[in-house]
Amino acid sequence: MLTITDLSLQRGGVWLLENVNLTVQPGQRVAIVGANGAGKSSLFQLLLGQLAPEQGSVALPGGCRIAHMAQEVAASSR
Repeated sequence: MLTITDLSLQRGGVWLLENVNLTVQPGQRVAIVGANGAGKSSLFQLLLGQLAPEQGSVALPGGCRIAHMAQEVAASSR
């Protein structure tokens, strides 16, 4: 089970995410949808450990799978 508790992220004095709470049960699939600048990518960066939150916690058990499709796809000319 993935559990997000009171997760908050601030950058440049602006709160990108504030007090986010979410529980995802085993076998459950969830889509995160929102407008540009809503904090979707920042949330995934927190889940993947690429960013550290200002407060709150993420409990992500072993074996849990997270998929993230980047907004921009980079292609190599090689």
